[in-house]
Amino acid sequence: MPFSERIKQEARKKAAFQCCICKRSGLSLEVHHIIPESPDGPSDIENAIVLCSSCHAIYGANPEKRKMMKQCRDDWYDKVDRMYGQQAIDIFSSAFEIHEQQLSNLSSEVNDLKTRLREYMNQSINEMEITPETVLVTVSEFINASTLYQPKSDRCVKCGYMLRKTDLYCPHCGEPTSL
Repeated sequence: MPFSERIKQEARKKAAFQCCICKRSGLSLEVHHIIPESPDGPSDIENAIVLCSSCHAIYGANPEKRKMMKQCRDDWYDKVDRMYGQQAIDIFSSAFEIHEQQLSNLSSEVNDLKTRLREYMNQSINEMEITPETVLVTVSEFINASTLYQPKSDRCVKCGYMLRKTDLYCPHCGEPTSL
């Protein structure tokens, strides 16, 4: 059985929202079963460890690392408790929840913006009557325009200064260049 949200939140708080092994923080933290849930691993706080996605990939499926993971977790929980205490952990928890809510709102706004842009783009394409010929002409013009500003490898005939394709005169000595 998966961890309940209450157990996940408790484990994250105890770990100060950091990986118990590498101490990374962020939103990619996972609450992992030390003893896998499929055979007989309980979904309680004693079997939970907070891991970043990298440590989860390295240690998560390795049965030989279970003892080490539990030791790292217990040591980290003790250190967090000594460093921060419960009051600070509660503050971290509140800040993390606010941050998650803001990200959720932002994600919703980004999806809305994507939808609106897609609709606008489709409307613009329909109004412009884009055909394969107009696409070919537009792409050709873009390629031609973009190559005008690429640096040329020519040097000034007078002073040897490296010239760009857009230079009409040598920036170093003022000698006219040939395009």
